[in-house]
Amino acid sequence: MHIFERSCPAQDQKRSMCLSEVLRVLSRPSALLVGALLSLIIVGTLLLRVVSGSGPPMRWIDALFTATSAACVAGLSVHAELDGPGKLVLGLLVQLGAIVVIVFGTWMIRPPVGGGSIRGFLRVVGAVAGVTLAIEGVGAVFLYGLWDDQVDGLVRRFGLSFFYAMSAFCHGGFDLAPEGLTAHRYAMRIHSVVLPLIFLGGLGFPVLLDLYQSCRDRWFTGSQGRCPSTLNSHSQLVLVMTAILYIVGLVVIGAGQLMPYLYEWLHQGVTAHAAHPDSLKLETAARILVDASFLSFSSRTAGLTLMPMDELEAAGRWGVMGLMLVGGSIGSPAGGMTSTVVAVLVVAVLYSVFKPRGVARSSMLVSSTAVRQAAVVFTCFGG
Repeated sequence: MHIFERSCPAQDQKRSMCLSEVLRVLSRPSALLVGALLSLIIVGTLLLRVVSGSGPPMRWIDALFTATSAACVAGLSVHAELDGPGKLVLGLLVQLGAIVVIVFGTWMIRPPVGGGSIRGFLRVVGAVAGVTLAIEGVGAVFLYGLWDDQVDGLVRRFGLSFFYAMSAFCHGGFDLAPEGLTAHRYAMRIHSVVLPLIFLGGLGFPVLLDLYQSCRDRWFTGSQGRCPSTLNSHSQLVLVMTAILYIVGLVVIGAGQLMPYLYEWLHQGVTAHAAHPDSLKLETAARILVDASFLSFSSRTAGLTLMPMDELEAAGRWGVMGLMLVGGSIGSPAGGMTSTVVAVLVVAVLYSVFKPRGVARSSMLVSSTAVRQAAVVFTCFGG
């Protein structure tokens, strides 16, 4: 009897079939998404349990909750104090989780970007990771000077800058301090850097890629026509809805904050907060506008805090909840039902109500399949 025997052909065929089945399952983006998120959650839970802080170790349930929230880019935490290694683990979970979500959304929207193979999928992962880290790195450089009086050391200062740049672009919603960024509420660097990061992150990678290709063709290859003319229907819907949601949020939140002053001006003596001055000054109006502008972007699941929520009027709170429900766009790390779903439903409703002459149903920006899928998502959120 030989020690090394040739295996049975039937066994070899069975092993080959099993391996093929495993590869077939792993080739599905949905399976890769679930597997990647579960792996992140398990590893993150173990790491947070070990490096949660200088005091007693984090409870298992708290570590699991925090790791799940970070990997799924939810921004919820039940453990306020983390030391340096704990903050690093939290940041890595948010970063990797956001990349997984972006890749999955991009694959669903634009599968031709990477083809249908594992190699094509990995190319998408590399492109998403590269663009994400590049944008966050630029944001971190511009945020670096914000901490001159608060943080000592180049490494710690850049680490803090990169964390907030990552949290803004990835819509992570995590703050490293209980008070968030309220100390920098009206700092120009916050509004000129963090807001663009939130905006770009909420657009989604497919839209960013479409914008890049359109502008490249216009500026570098000499193609005729304006840059936005070559955008596909998905990018057009996302950009239009982003502008509409920003304006609506700005008006609703700003108007809500101005209501107490309006009541006082009408001499009705009705105020929501006794701390309001008797008259509205130009500086106060400008501050209200700045707060409303930031909240209009940040409420779409970015979650960064500049304004204490107890200062927000009732109308503003309803506006914030509405923006949170809508969220970002498909292919972005933002949550919510997505602006794409809302845009598809709005277009479908407008077409059904007005039925413009000469416009065929097939010539709309959205298809019947997209309308049905959007209705399913809307129903799930509404239920």
